[in-house]
Amino acid sequence: MVFKNISNLNKGITLIEILVVIFIIAALLTILVADFPKIQKQLALSRATNRFAQDLRRAQDMALSGAEIKKPDSTTLNAKGYGIYINLNNSANEYIIYADLNNDQKYNADTLGNIDCDNYSPGSNTGDCVIETIDLNNDAKGVVINAISNTNNSQYISINFNPPNPTISIFPGLAENAIRAGITFGLDSDSKNTRTVYMWTSGLIEAK
Repeated sequence: MVFKNISNLNKGITLIEILVVIFIIAALLTILVADFPKIQKQLALSRATNRFAQDLRRAQDMALSGAEIKKPDSTTLNAKGYGIYINLNNSANEYIIYADLNNDQKYNADTLGNIDCDNYSPGSNTGDCVIETIDLNNDAKGVVINAISNTNNSQYISINFNPPNPTISIFPGLAENAIRAGITFGLDSDSKNTRTVYMWTSGLIEAK
């Protein structure tokens, strides 16, 4: 086989070609750096939404297994169910995972306020106890709970799971003809950028 213009095979990269490549890389890096804060916030929104869906499943699983609350002093609390409570009147940046101790299938704070299960005393405390408080500012800064939808109150919601099935109770109840409640997360800097977690009465937990 005869190669024509074989001298072209020995040519290297020209200075102009190197400069073009450097320019393209610099332009791409500039775009990436400019969009980095936006990308960070979008990741935080996805992280908060997925965490909430996982926490709903966690409460559901605890109810399914009938888990007891073990305190540091080795005593146990007999939980009748587990759930998640949100109150936008108090804060749009946090929600709690709670143990339903009085079997009313919704969250009731103690007369002294929210009491951690570790510090709960059946002899002196009433209401329910808090397993964990999730503060969105800790690992999803800039994310807030924008709205509660398809319920009879848009400011607070208690989603409760009672064993053994577990039975799902949504307080203060779903709106007429609704079969799911929606909890919408958004960015405090961009109200149009949102994601919603739906809790269906069938037990399905869906993040969109």
